[in-house]
Amino acid sequence: MDEADMIKLNQQRLGGENESKAESEPNMLQPGAPPSPHRDRRFPGNFRSRFTLLALLLVVLTVGVILSVASNAARYRDAELRQNLLVQVNAIAKNIDHEFIKKLSFTAADRELPEFQRLHQQMMAFKASTEWRGVWSVVRRNGQFVFGPESYAGDDPMASPPGTVYQQPPSALSDIFQTRNVLVQGPYQDEYGSFISAFAPIIDPCTGEVLMVVGLDLESTKWQASLARARWISLAPALPVVLIILGGAFIFWRRRRL
Repeated sequence: MDEADMIKLNQQRLGGENESKAESEPNMLQPGAPPSPHRDRRFPGNFRSRFTLLALLLVVLTVGVILSVASNAARYRDAELRQNLLVQVNAIAKNIDHEFIKKLSFTAADRELPEFQRLHQQMMAFKASTEWRGVWSVVRRNGQFVFGPESYAGDDPMASPPGTVYQQPPSALSDIFQTRNVLVQGPYQDEYGSFISAFAPIIDPCTGEVLMVVGLDLESTKWQASLARARWISLAPALPVVLIILGGAFIFWRRRRL
């Protein structure tokens, strides 16, 4: 066999190998052939389903943690407000002169008494230095609660002239005349609005009698706003994490649709 025949035989062998390879991999070499179902797959099916499940679990877990943190922040703020009310109403009660109270009749005539005016000014001065709605006082007369000195000006819609009967008193007032303990209650509704209030008794050191009860009010709307503000402040550090998780889930969803 001469050199020309050997070259021809090699070409035939090479051509046969190429045809065999083309037959075994038609989708890779033949133009116009349908793409292989295993070709150009960005993510295997099991990986995508696991990633989706993981993303959903992360979102649910993150939302749960955020809600828990916000709830705890609101509870902490609520406890803080109530404790502040208790501390301050107790301080007011301790600074009221027992002898001034004994001079009062808890009727409209008290307005002219210097003792009443002194207590009114004392309560106004305290109110001016705090965030609370107002300071007021009651005594119990014939099974009813009657208003005495308070911090409200005469033209304030919350004002109650001395001797005015408290029509819808909170239950804590009855309790405090029995227990003689400082109490906080609310939110509750009365004829003046909705409040969180703390109450402190002023006790006669000689007889042990409850001479008067002092009340300190925080409006329910301000209480709710304070709790909401505490929730949002607690959520601020978590917002970037939430955005990252949601952004990653959205990007993955978009890539699956391409």
